[in-house]
Amino acid sequence: MKPIFLMLTDLSPASHRAAHFAGLLAAAVGGELVLMYMEPEPLLEPEIGLVTLPEEYYTQLQRDTEAAMAELARLLPVPTTVVNGGGSVHNLLHDQIERWRPQPGGDGPRARTGRGRQPPG
Repeated sequence: MKPIFLMLTDLSPASHRAAHFAGLLAAAVGGELVLMYMEPEPLLEPEIGLVTLPEEYYTQLQRDTEAAMAELARLLPVPTTVVNGGGSVHNLLHDQIERWRPQPGGDGPRARTGRGRQPPG
């Protein structure tokens, strides 16, 4: 059974270095890497609450993020799966741990994908 390394990233230069290091660790033990992008918290305006931005901004931001994550996965030395985060860190981690942990009597995690692709479900 291959070990799975789950790593949170915000696509900053520091997280790129951390992803490369996690990839080296996973490669050393014949494992795989799962990169989960953590969306930044929404911008707040103290006087009116949330800042309103056009929907096109979010659509383009999502496309840019998906492209950046795919490129990062492509550069890593191990098979890497990309998942997008959204919601509370606690809930996201719980969901991803449930998705990727080995199953009793099975030969590996529930989700198996190729390099840089999204898991099913």
